Amino acid sequence: MPLFRCLYVLSDSDCDHIAMQLQDYVSQLRDMPRSVGSDTTISNTLGKACMEPRIRGATPIGPFADEAAFSQWLRWPDDPARRGHRILFTHADLNPRNILVDYPEYWEYTKALFEGFRWTKRHNDMMYRIFEKIGNYSREWDIEQRAWATGDAV
Repeated sequence: MPLFRCLYVLSDSDCDHIAMQLQDYVSQLRDMPRSVGSDTTISNTLGKACMEPRIRGATPIGPFADEAAFSQWLRWPDDPARRGHRILFTHADLNPRNILVDYPEYWEYTKALFEGFRWTKRHNDMMYRIFEKIGNYSREWDIEQRAWATGDAV
């Protein structure tokens, strides 16, 4: 369930717990080493253009050599608030519709592979590696695939 659907019924303690988990996840993302470009390059994970709905209606932009070049696409590009930041791997869309709560533990695995036909073998193999040490969800994956094959994922 997306967080926005249950945010108002969660206790303060639940919200604190979710906040701590998200803080940990964001920190882990930021600690991931760069795989393309320099320490100042702003790009997608392949070193190519970014698509950001807040900028030019998600028209692909960049990659950018640094924050100053990126800021030229924003209002008030020369404001000091648009300078001096580390360039890190980020989720880039942490909003309540993209934060899921209270799903069975296998759900993120099967969801990551749900549209596996769209992604490269390399991506799908990466998902398998991520989850092989977290838990074996091969039975869950099999039943999900059978459900999808019938046209009914429920």
